[in-house]
Amino acid sequence: MTTQTSSDRVPSPCISVCAMDPESGLCTGCLRTLAEIAEWSVLEDDERRAVWSALELRRSASVNVRANGNVETLITRSDGDG
Repeated sequence: MTTQTSSDRVPSPCISVCAMDPESGLCTGCLRTLAEIAEWSVLEDDERRAVWSALELRRSASVNVRANGNVETLITRSDGDG
C-alpha cells in the first residue's frame, strides 16, 4: 500500500484572498464554491483535479464577465444541478 504525504497531494487553489461574491456564490480569490472549499480536505486527488478543471473554466468565463458584465457567465456548477 502506498501512502501519500501532503506534498504528494493535489495542491489547494486557495490564494488567501478569501471573500465570497454574493452574486456568483464564488470565492473572489480562488473561484471555488463554498461546498468545494468545505469539502477540499476530504476530496480524493481525482476529485481535486476535477475542481481545478472547473476553476479553469470559471477563469476563462470571467474574461467574458469583464467584457460584457454578465455575472451569470461566471457560474459553473460542479454539483450536478446545472
